Amino acid sequence: MTSAPSPVTAPPAAPALRASRVSIPWRSLIMVGALAVIWIVFSMTTDGTFLRPRNLSLLARQTSVTAILAVGMVLVIVAGQIDLSVGALAGLMGGLSVAWTQLDISPITFFQRMVDNVGVTHFWVGLSGGSLQAQQVPLPGTVIHILQRG
Repeated sequence: MTSAPSPVTAPPAAPALRASRVSIPWRSLIMVGALAVIWIVFSMTTDGTFLRPRNLSLLARQTSVTAILAVGMVLVIVAGQIDLSVGALAGLMGGLSVAWTQLDISPITFFQRMVDNVGVTHFWVGLSGGSLQAQQVPLPGTVIHILQRG
């Protein structure tokens, strides 16, 4: 018994060339619209001072620290070592920089006052958690943080 030859089919036609359309997510447009509304309100309430180049450069300079912390947090999260104490460390470093630059306090005096105010126990708990992470103990940063809290 022989089978009948299968009919030959033509290859599918090439899609018609049409103008490419860029699709912008609507959520992004809502955020841009909200930002524009905030800028307009601030500009009207400050008589146009808000949108002057000097003010915009100061805003960019002040938000750069937050941007650097955000990039660092993304790197920590992507690496899988989520550390919950980054905010506390950022606050400590902010206080340290103010003490060094504005109050003329030496680093040793600052750390002595910090240990006195925070307590020796909390200081050693934080130091032990940092040393566990520095020695690359195979525990995620979140687990070490939870272990420190008891």
